[in-house]
Amino acid sequence: MKNQLYRIFFLVLFLNIGCQQRKSETVLLYPDHTNYPYVINIVEGIGHACVFKLSEIADSISFISLETNENVLLASAGPVHIDKRNIFVGTIQGQTSSYIYRFDIEGSFINTVGKIGRGPGEYLTMSFSIDPESEEVIVFRWLGPRDFIVFDYSGYFKGKLPLISQNAMQFEVGKDRVIIVQPYGYSVKGQKSIIDDLKMYQVFDKSGQLIDAVPSPFLAGVNLITSEGTWYSSQSGISDFTFYNGQPVMSGQNNDTSFVLTEEGLKPAFILNREEFSPDYNQRYQISPNNTRFLEGLSKYFETPKFVFRYLDMEGIRYLFRYEKATTDVSSMQFTHKGKIHGRYFFDDFGFTDDLSGGPSFYPNWTNKEGDIWIACYSSSEFRERYGSNQYQTEQALAAPFANERIKVAESLTDDSNPVIIMVHLKKYR
Repeated sequence: MKNQLYRIFFLVLFLNIGCQQRKSETVLLYPDHTNYPYVINIVEGIGHACVFKLSEIADSISFISLETNENVLLASAGPVHIDKRNIFVGTIQGQTSSYIYRFDIEGSFINTVGKIGRGPGEYLTMSFSIDPESEEVIVFRWLGPRDFIVFDYSGYFKGKLPLISQNAMQFEVGKDRVIIVQPYGYSVKGQKSIIDDLKMYQVFDKSGQLIDAVPSPFLAGVNLITSEGTWYSSQSGISDFTFYNGQPVMSGQNNDTSFVLTEEGLKPAFILNREEFSPDYNQRYQISPNNTRFLEGLSKYFETPKFVFRYLDMEGIRYLFRYEKATTDVSSMQFTHKGKIHGRYFFDDFGFTDDLSGGPSFYPNWTNKEGDIWIACYSSSEFRERYGSNQYQTEQALAAPFANERIKVAESLTDDSNPVIIMVHLKKYR
């Protein structure tokens, strides 16, 4: 009798009708990292249209207006990295100037990191990340030596990492390791690689020791799990990073397989099955304009304990797909383009329905290193236009639990204000 009651209990617990989700969840009963990889049959989601609300996955939303003063004037910001007490903001100004600014978690300016130049502790254009455990900022210098330099949070230059990559495109720091993405270095189509051992993803410890590597996903015909197949040339595409449970996930533009860095090394995380809507070689790697009939994936994966999200475009429609780990069900939220820029469709308002602040749709650009905070950033003019619009001043919008915070920040901004950071705090599962 007791066993029968247990079966009934779990059947009721997992029951899910259509797009309706339980409003209160306190126990995590869904697959986690030990169940990687997930094979996502994405096409079934096209015919299963839903509305995804922020309140289904998040407890709160916060709006942080970055302090503006004569020494800190940012027209735009990104990437953004945060830890429990700090916000680090990068900005590119012109072709040869980049800056890194540090704010506290409330948006008050603290200090800059490094300075412009070609000498020790200086950089021109760059990409950067943070290591919250060691409280370090790691910078990859794009122009000049193409190496990795290290600062502490206060901006003090500590030296170099013993890593040099002429082919690096992106990097990230996770699990006290440095992941380098390098999509270049292969010969013309059909010929052998110029550098036989060049990999798409390389993982090093901070001493420069190679820990793991994955062959380039830009090689048509290669099975990314077995590395078997025909290797071809490609110079397009970037692998974007997000985090979940402290582990970095590399999405890879238009790649079917993404990877996660675990304690054991790199493992396949998500395998995307696009079936009849898979791109051919040229579509996949030359990043053709999205006016042909294939699902184009130029986005990142964002993960929660229960769901995996990613958007793909096809023929002027943007599909925000949701994969449920426990059931393998796929559904989508669909958006129509607003026109074309340089031959490509653009979408100015897409993402999760923001029933937390009553504002416009929300879609993240980044996560924190734990993966439980999703982050977006808008210039002051963009934020005022979007989040302060009369469209979001209706009685229903203003009844949202965080509407007052949204309106307060929008009304405080001027044309000269620094950007606003938006943080969505995901639900905690115990």
